[in-house]
Amino acid sequence: MDEKSKRKKARKHGALSWVMEFAGSRRSSYIASVLLAILSVLSGFAPYIFMANIVRGLLEKKADFSYCLTQCLWMALFFVLDRLFHAASTTMSHKATFEVLANVRRRLTKKLARMPLGDVLDEASGTYKNIIVERVDSVDPQHIGEDHERDDQV
Repeated sequence: MDEKSKRKKARKHGALSWVMEFAGSRRSSYIASVLLAILSVLSGFAPYIFMANIVRGLLEKKADFSYCLTQCLWMALFFVLDRLFHAASTTMSHKATFEVLANVRRRLTKKLARMPLGDVLDEASGTYKNIIVERVDSVDPQHIGEDHERDDQV
């Protein structure tokens, strides 16, 4: 295989491989965020079960004040857990996402720094930003795994 075809093969990247390349460093944070979100949903559902226990106990005339109070305390605990898990999940995913975006911006800046100054000066300041936005918007989610030739312009 000649040098030109090796370079061309090395340049090919699918959209999913780009996402994994940038997000891969924060993969554990994303997984933890999803797990915390699941715990949040489960914790948010639990108070309804305790409320159903209270209603059932009242209908069966088996619920006294201490039973209802205990069930309400459990409801409050799970409500607080829901909010804590939700906050932790959101915080983790946002931190990871902003770090990934920062890495993308750093990489784009390095690429811009390697471009010939004449090319950079010939274009308006927002041109490269517009190119990036157009390329990101043009990614078709149905073809995420397909290979797309990497553009060295940006």
